[in-house]
Amino acid sequence: MCLFSHRTAGALLELDEVPSGFVEVAIPTAKKAPGVIVHRLAPKDLPRSRTAKGYRITDVERTLFDLFAVLPRRRAELAMEDALRRRLTTLDRLWNVYSRAGGRGRNGSRSFRAALLSRDFRNGSLASRMEAGMLGLLRMLPGPPPTPQHEVSVDGRRYLIDFAYPHVMLGIEAHSLKWHMGQER
Repeated sequence: MCLFSHRTAGALLELDEVPSGFVEVAIPTAKKAPGVIVHRLAPKDLPRSRTAKGYRITDVERTLFDLFAVLPRRRAELAMEDALRRRLTTLDRLWNVYSRAGGRGRNGSRSFRAALLSRDFRNGSLASRMEAGMLGLLRMLPGPPPTPQHEVSVDGRRYLIDFAYPHVMLGIEAHSLKWHMGQER
């Protein structure tokens, strides 16, 4: 059995920050082919599969786990944010793949775990790639992290603020042209 994996699977899923042009496969043998990056796995370790654009690929969770081994951490985190935002996976399913495949000696395992630990369970509701990038920037600031998708009530109406620091009554909205105004405005 051969599955497209890593960057190839991420590109077929059209995840943010995953470059195309790589051919990577996960197979239980040591066969090689010119221009193909082969990731050899024991038959018992072959991940679950799914189909994307007619190709058999590793499932979303394993693809994300594998991306942390081959991409810079920030790019892999943005791919994870995209998958969560598009509801391709959940944090619980990502923790499950870490418990099965992660651990000492696995490339990218430490970064994957750190990315999961740094998330707030509501972060999966971020509305855009720009919000995911903004959250990364805000988390680099000293002090407590912001509260994503913070609900406020004004004159009996409820609103969601993209990011809030409730203790200082500060709200931050992060919208790109696509989500906020559109190209014409």
